[in-house]
Amino acid sequence: MEMDGVVLLALIIGVLIVIITSVVLFGLSNKKRGDLILFLGPSGSGKTLMIYRLKTGKLVDTVISSQVTELNSITLHSDKSQNINRTLNIVDFPGHNRLRGQLKSYLERAKAIVFVLDSENFDVVSSSTFVYEVLRSNQVFNRVPFLIVCNKQDVTTTKISDIQKQIESNLTRLKDEGEGLGEIGGNKSSGFVQIGKKGSKFEFSQTPLIQFASSSTKNDDLSQVQSFLQKL
Repeated sequence: MEMDGVVLLALIIGVLIVIITSVVLFGLSNKKRGDLILFLGPSGSGKTLMIYRLKTGKLVDTVISSQVTELNSITLHSDKSQNINRTLNIVDFPGHNRLRGQLKSYLERAKAIVFVLDSENFDVVSSSTFVYEVLRSNQVFNRVPFLIVCNKQDVTTTKISDIQKQIESNLTRLKDEGEGLGEIGGNKSSGFVQIGKKGSKFEFSQTPLIQFASSSTKNDDLSQVQSFLQKL
């Protein structure tokens, strides 16, 4: 009888371990699974025009840049032979620095991030700092697919590879100097992770969820952005 009791106790403990593990894993998986596609980037990079093009399919020269955070429901049309349409919730987050503190709550719900840069008027310091602040959030780093779009490629000779190297160089400096802490909500001691080892060069190859793409909204070349969104 004593042995039967030990066996029963072991079975109960085993079942409890399985249940607790399942609950923890379920919670973690839900935490990673967001419902919003965040379009971020400096003011003037072309985010709002890109979203308008994705949403309506219409080509226009300009649209009024968003001054407030806007939620757009967009239906993506996949291969016509499959006749599959997907609806995505896209957030157009303004590029103004003064609004940066409001971003934290959106990062918690991020399914993916599309970071749009102006290839023609590329401010490497401010853009890299913005990327750094988003990337080092513990809700984002190595959790959320992250597409850096070099927009306006039709009006510049700057190569994407050159932009990537410049951002990597600045991210290396920022992570080693610890600059820009606490810009996106929270405080300086929580909610952030170290991106890469201190003292070593940061490279995007260390973070497989980050990709680079080119685009030209005015020339109707959003194929790489659309491909990224279709795979989510």
